[in-house]
Amino acid sequence: MHQPPYVSPLSGEYVLPWVLLHGMRDYYDMAMLASKFDRVRPTFNLVAGLMSQLEEYSSEKAQDVFLKVAMEEPEKLSPQEKRFLLDNFLALHPDTMIRPYPRFLELAERARYADVEDVTARFRDPDWRDLQVWYFLAWTGPELRTDPRVAALLAKGRGFTQEDKWNLRAASLALLREILPLYRKLYAEGRIEVSTSPQYHGLLPLLVSSSCAGERASDLRLPPVGFMHPQDAMAQIQRGLGQASRMMERPVVGMWPSEGALSSDVLPMVSGAGARWAVTDEKLLPALWDPGRDSRRGDLLYRPWRKGPLTVFFRDAVLSDLIGFSYSRWEPEAAVAHFMAELERAAAECTLEHPVITIALDGENAWEYYVHGGMRFVEALYTAFQEHPRFRVVTPSTLLAEMPGGEELPGVLTGSWIDGTLRTWIGDPVKNRAWEHLAAARRAAHPYLEKSRLGPHEREELLDLVLRAEASDWFWWFGRGHTSVHDAEFDRLFREHIRAIYLKLGMNPPGELDWPLDPGSHVRSRIEPPAHLVSPSITGRSDSYYKWMAAGRVVMSHGFSHRPDPLVEEVRFGFDHERLYFKVRGTGPLREVMSRRRIGVVLRFVRPERLDLRVYLDPRGRVAVARVEGGEGLSGVEAAVESVLEVAVPFELLSGTAKSDSGTTVEVYLVVTRRGREFERFPAMDNIVFAIRGEDLDVENWHV
Repeated sequence: MHQPPYVSPLSGEYVLPWVLLHGMRDYYDMAMLASKFDRVRPTFNLVAGLMSQLEEYSSEKAQDVFLKVAMEEPEKLSPQEKRFLLDNFLALHPDTMIRPYPRFLELAERARYADVEDVTARFRDPDWRDLQVWYFLAWTGPELRTDPRVAALLAKGRGFTQEDKWNLRAASLALLREILPLYRKLYAEGRIEVSTSPQYHGLLPLLVSSSCAGERASDLRLPPVGFMHPQDAMAQIQRGLGQASRMMERPVVGMWPSEGALSSDVLPMVSGAGARWAVTDEKLLPALWDPGRDSRRGDLLYRPWRKGPLTVFFRDAVLSDLIGFSYSRWEPEAAVAHFMAELERAAAECTLEHPVITIALDGENAWEYYVHGGMRFVEALYTAFQEHPRFRVVTPSTLLAEMPGGEELPGVLTGSWIDGTLRTWIGDPVKNRAWEHLAAARRAAHPYLEKSRLGPHEREELLDLVLRAEASDWFWWFGRGHTSVHDAEFDRLFREHIRAIYLKLGMNPPGELDWPLDPGSHVRSRIEPPAHLVSPSITGRSDSYYKWMAAGRVVMSHGFSHRPDPLVEEVRFGFDHERLYFKVRGTGPLREVMSRRRIGVVLRFVRPERLDLRVYLDPRGRVAVARVEGGEGLSGVEAAVESVLEVAVPFELLSGTAKSDSGTTVEVYLVVTRRGREFERFPAMDNIVFAIRGEDLDVENWHV
């Protein structure tokens, strides 16, 4: 569990609310749920930088921009604040955080079909107040919902008052004050273990030497000036372990290096700082990728490895990612049954007497995509382990006490849990630009940090700014690979940290820091509706400019996916009297990509009927279409893929009638799968919504 430092070093305000929001649900609920199972002993990785922010919220020192706007009385909201509410308070996963709540869905749909100015004019004070409340109410977890103040708001549903907002705020902050004491208590009782990460979640190998990113990705274009400050990596490790131990009031001896990123140079730093164990990804275990290996995968992966005084566990990426990325659309009981079967199969395929299978995954973001915030799934999973005759969920420290020793580890491959490389954080032109800014500021700070030009207090403040600027999350969001509606805020926060370093040194910050790292990346994409009826021939080729010219269009610079480059760049959509049409353009020729990487594309219809259509290439290279739920083929759907993917879907599949009904709303989005596992959504944060129109559409848009 981690968050970057969201407080601006210039304004002192929390620019983004994720510590507060996840505190209202994930951080407390996950620990409380674990406390209810006496045979399940999970480990929670709490980053020191996150815990510090939780303490600031608990003491009400945090000046949260989102909370401030939410608490404002609607009649006092400025036009800019109303725009802020519309831009941010509806940017939630719609299926799990908006659609289940009728009033929230009503507000979202009213805001979706008009531009901001029109919505601002049509929303009345009760609408704004309900939006202010529902944004935070949708984030409440099971434990917070037991608070009578919150339960009353959920029952009320609409027509909230200013007093209701203050009650929700008070209940939420009261829960945040209980988070760290709960972890301390459970850790002291041995019910859980607490581990930590570098203080501000810096990427350790890149801090030691940014050139190491080229070891497993020789095609990367690294910044012209390298970053090489191993002393910063050591400071991040030492301060992370020390601060976590103080906050837990007992030694914290385990570490999840940020994003599982390690190199052989980093291992002695981790052990030298006092850690007894660390966890990383299977992609970094050299023996597993030795082409001459004669051992089974499980025999190598399902055991502790030892490097001097440090024991290293390598997570099973397949099993971990099933929970992180695949099971959110499954019924919890079915997902747990599948997971336990996969666990049985994995254990059966190795010859070890006591296989140690490491499951490690994101403690926060996965659950937004689960019904009930993932709590039903986790509870069912813990129940399955509680009752299982063979498997035990134990902490790493417990395991080391029972099974000392381990296979000797010569070193690790340099990389992270994503693709086994570091390209998610470096190598893209925008990411590289950020590294150049960081390297320049670090060079300026060097003589002040290394040669005692500052007093202890001032030196500590400067070092803290440097370590905050090294947080991995900034680089995660820059350039290609990942995006969110808050890209601009991450860009600004990073640049403000760099500016603050120069200001602390008494220097004028470079003028370049006044401009976004990628000025073109922060223009919000708009969904353009169809201008005319279209009936394109389905060929899979871009064989005519006019074929899709009148269709609707949505373009996203990059989708939310856990990979360096997105697949989908543009979707065109339209309709005639009998069919819906879709054209998907990718970052390369789609047939080649789909064939080589076993890619499929799912058209996920939300309205007028729930329907998932999967388009893929069969073993003979032919385009096939099937329902995701049943797997049966659909002869009425026409699809073709060459340079692009084109699909025609009969209306009768969605509405039961062969003809379109004017006024019918269609809501759909795309999911890209690889080997059957979801890994990209398009659009990233919303759905494509449009209304079916008849001949009046052509008349309305006719021109000479």
